Amino acid sequence: MHAEIASRREEIAELCRSHGVNRLEVFGSAARGTDFDPVTSDVDFLVEYESQDLGPFLRRHFALQGDLAAVLGREVDLVMALPDNKYLRASVNQCREVVYDARGVESDPGCQPGPTAASDVSPCMKRDPRVYLEEAQRAAGKIMDYVEGIDLDGFLASDLLQRAVERQLTTFGAALAGLEENSPELAERIPDLTESVRCGNLLVREYDSTDPERIWKVALQVLPEQRRVLLSVLSELNRED
Repeated sequence: MHAEIASRREEIAELCRSHGVNRLEVFGSAARGTDFDPVTSDVDFLVEYESQDLGPFLRRHFALQGDLAAVLGREVDLVMALPDNKYLRASVNQCREVVYDARGVESDPGCQPGPTAASDVSPCMKRDPRVYLEEAQRAAGKIMDYVEGIDLDGFLASDLLQRAVERQLTTFGAALAGLEENSPELAERIPDLTESVRCGNLLVREYDSTDPERIWKVALQVLPEQRRVLLSVLSELNRED
């Protein structure tokens, strides 16, 4: 575990207790420690709650995510339980360490040391690109299901539908950004990737300035083709295994 996380362990434990967390683990570069960049790296956490009732729109979950980010002074990715995405699950399991456990269970040793510098990250320390491809195609599929049979007027008339689509567009944009960072040669094959990443960033950082009509006309119109390409690339990579 990187020293920055370890030094904040008590503060993180207080947050976990106040937010009803059973167990919080860190994974990825912050768990390995040696390839964690103090300037640019975010922190990946796996969280297990005492109760599945997290409030409307997962309000309690996002509150914890915001509080962790404030304590650590950097972006936090908070994953609930091991995901259905088998590639992301494999990435999480490569290296994970307990930060907090309400039952007092200690961390299992065994996180393998990473490379000595962020610039020397070996390919085996990078996430499998299928993590991002699968995450993006799942989000795209959910959006397509949400808007099936809906026109622009129907979309603009439903705040609930807009919020649901916006949440998935945020996930979609983040997954494509991860793909671009880890596997730029694959990212180049995804049409309009830059615009989708920008849209996801706007929804996170400048939510009040986003235009639902623009989201409909720009982000959603290209989504079916993007998902088709994502599934095609994912299929190619699976055949290579």
